[in-house]
Amino acid sequence: MKKTSKFYLAIALSLMGFPAFAGPNNTFKNQINDFLGDYMFPICAGMILLGVVVGVIRNFDSLNDANSAGKRKEGLVNLGFLMLYVVVGVAIIALVLNQISKMSFKI
Repeated sequence: MKKTSKFYLAIALSLMGFPAFAGPNNTFKNQINDFLGDYMFPICAGMILLGVVVGVIRNFDSLNDANSAGKRKEGLVNLGFLMLYVVVGVAIIALVLNQISKMSFKI
């Protein structure tokens, strides 16, 4: 084998966590389900928090109504639509991950 092939093989095996040597209960499907269960909630919470922060930063002038131009309602509507997009995006990601966790893998 070439050096690069051995290097990539070593990386792939280390990323897989050696499921064949970990025992009968630690299958690839269990690892995927553990990953989805352990990391799905923090990822979704982070996406929602990031969406709120981005929405407030982008619409800060409208929300603050700095010039008294009466744009507070417009800023709130923009923030509401942005949050709607974030919630829909998280729902789509959750749906895809749920479908992945239901798949059966056979090697």
